[in-house]
Amino acid sequence: MANKYYIANSSQDNFITADERVNGLVITVYPGDVYVVEDNAAGIAWAKRVNATEKSKTDSQTLVNSAVATLQSEYDAKDDIYKGFPISRPTDITLP
Repeated sequence: MANKYYIANSSQDNFITADERVNGLVITVYPGDVYVVEDNAAGIAWAKRVNATEKSKTDSQTLVNSAVATLQSEYDAKDDIYKGFPISRPTDITLP
């Protein structure tokens, strides 16, 4: 099934509900507040309810790349004693 790409403010109440998941919402969260949902009624209803902004896959990938680069820079700036376990250096992500 095709995907839709959104950005949204995840700090709102009931951002993703159990009922939505039971009713077919398949959602994946990525750095940069990027959310990928299946292009179906549940995904579209969720996006509308949370006032998400639809983005192209290319624009979404750019946001994810930027967020990952920031996380990598923050990791690289840490003292060596804090690197590795339990958190490894963030890796690049390719959106589906």
